[in-house]
Amino acid sequence: MVKNIHFSFNLSAFEKIIEQQLKDHASIFIRVGRSLVINSNFIYVININKQELIRADTKTSAKFILHVSKEALKVLKSLVEKSII
Repeated sequence: MVKNIHFSFNLSAFEKIIEQQLKDHASIFIRVGRSLVINSNFIYVININKQELIRADTKTSAKFILHVSKEALKVLKSLVEKSII
């Protein structure tokens, strides 16, 4: 079951709350563009040409497609590649 949760403060405030509460584990959350903060553990596919970020939960086989700007996806892809190497 997917729940939608809405917050009434800006994303930078949300990022600070994540850092304060999760401390060392906050690094799994990545800001993507101006409007998204995602859990990097659920990145499945970054498709720059289609401007899609596909997130997947391997436990439930659920996939979620987010439409993101090409520039934001390029930055995300670079971050992911750096963390793998």
